[in-house]
Parts: sequence; structure tokens; C-alpha cells
Amino acid sequence: MSRLKKGLLVRDIDGEVVVLDPERDQVHQFNASASLIWRLYESGKEVEEIAKGLETEFGLGHDRAREDSQVALVEFRRLGLIA
Repeated sequence: MSRLKKGLLVRDIDGEVVVLDPERDQVHQFNASASLIWRLYESGKEVEEIAKGLETEFGLGHDRAREDSQVALVEFRRLGLIA
């Protein structure tokens, strides 16, 4: 079962995730860290695993990586992009 809202068109352009939400007539382009969070969430990872990905990829401390992951997921939900 997909964790993403149905009907989204998701593309990777130059390493960044771009999401088209035709229902809301919106386009979202994520920076490198938000793109990683999106990909990891889409693949089924939970907050702790996503935070570890940020730690590894961007050299963040654990607390910062966890907070950034949570903030991004809340924003994705607010935008209606994920369940």
C-alpha cells in the first residue's frame, strides 16, 4: 500500500524530487535533504531510519536529523502529499 497520496506525479530532476499534485494544481520541488526524506519515507522507512539517512548523507547529528525528519514529514502531511 502506497504511503503517498494517490494521483501524485513524482519525478527526480537533477537529484531533487519534484511532486505534481494535479488535484490541488500544485507543484512542489524539494531540496536535497527534503528529497532524501521523501525517498526514504516512500520506500517505507520510519523516522529513526530516515534520520540515520540524513546523518550519513549530510553529516548531521542525530537530534538534528531526527527533528528535520519529523518537521519535513509534518509538512508533507500538511500539504496533503502523504498519509
